[in-house]
Amino acid sequence: MPATLPLELLFEIASILHLAGDCLVPYTTVCRRWQAAFEPFIYSNLIVYSDNAYKEEDQKGISLAHFQKATTGSGSFRRAWIKRLQYDILVPFELLDWTTHKKEGYSVDNPVREANDQAFQTAITGLFKTLSSWNQSHRLSLELGLLGCQIGEEPEPEPYTWHRFHQIWAGTVAQIVQHCPTITQLYINLNEWVRPDHIEYIRARRDEIDDVPPFLPSGKWLALPTPEEQARLDEPDDEISRPDDVIWDYDRGYARRQMANDEEYNRFFTSMGHAARHMPRLKFIKFHLEHSTWLDFSFRTDTDPITAEWHSRAIPAYHPGERVAEAWGFPIEDFHFDPEEFDTVVNFDCWPPEDV
Repeated sequence: MPATLPLELLFEIASILHLAGDCLVPYTTVCRRWQAAFEPFIYSNLIVYSDNAYKEEDQKGISLAHFQKATTGSGSFRRAWIKRLQYDILVPFELLDWTTHKKEGYSVDNPVREANDQAFQTAITGLFKTLSSWNQSHRLSLELGLLGCQIGEEPEPEPYTWHRFHQIWAGTVAQIVQHCPTITQLYINLNEWVRPDHIEYIRARRDEIDDVPPFLPSGKWLALPTPEEQARLDEPDDEISRPDDVIWDYDRGYARRQMANDEEYNRFFTSMGHAARHMPRLKFIKFHLEHSTWLDFSFRTDTDPITAEWHSRAIPAYHPGERVAEAWGFPIEDFHFDPEEFDTVVNFDCWPPEDV
């Protein structure tokens, strides 16, 4: 009886069970028709782990070796079903958060780290070597996570260590992404545990920042306190012992910065305007500042008319100045301000614009 069910009905059954979260693998053993109906749902959202050597009892999914065998040769048709691939990289040791200072004699070049690095490199190389043989037009969502087999270091780690998919360093992810020219979206969880290894890592990053030319952004505030707020901050307080306490004091609260620093905004949008006018095929620009001043900017050349729009919630609202108007190529008197919506709108007849 099961073998004679129409394939359309089997697809419907598989869809219902898939949505319910049931394990579909046993159904593929009924017969070939059931296998053909259920496998597309199984492979659409697949969990693969790198190595059986470090596999824990509760590890879900299939091994990389199984995955390679199931998607090559006569099984290569399964590649088209895979939409989301969760790859669990299994390494010998799990390194959790440190609660004390670095141990005396600690070295970054230690057997624990070397073993983890070797397992990680083997796992990453194995996965991408497999994917490199696929049709390059195939698109999928790849999630990388790292799981350790045993606790690798003393002293005792923090007790809240339930989230274990964060231990791939951002620098490592950046190197991987460099070899993915068709990537369209990247999400990185940067909540890393602090380890002694980070000291050299952070120093290297700071050294790179020190080499940045001085003409890049200076780090000045884009938003300023109102005069009333500034007066409140300037009030003497005997309990404040350091200048930094003014930034955050439990009783006084945060400094509310509701005024736009027009000079910094004008410099930013002036630079953007000069750059945009050298992009004749430009279609769209979107800038969003999620701050107390709340600024949205959008520019579209695929609309009629061509429009640049600023939406500011600062006090007072930000308007583009003369330098911005000159950089974008519109007369300063051409912008329209809507006080109800806090919008500044400029329309262009053509793009790039003719000289004003």
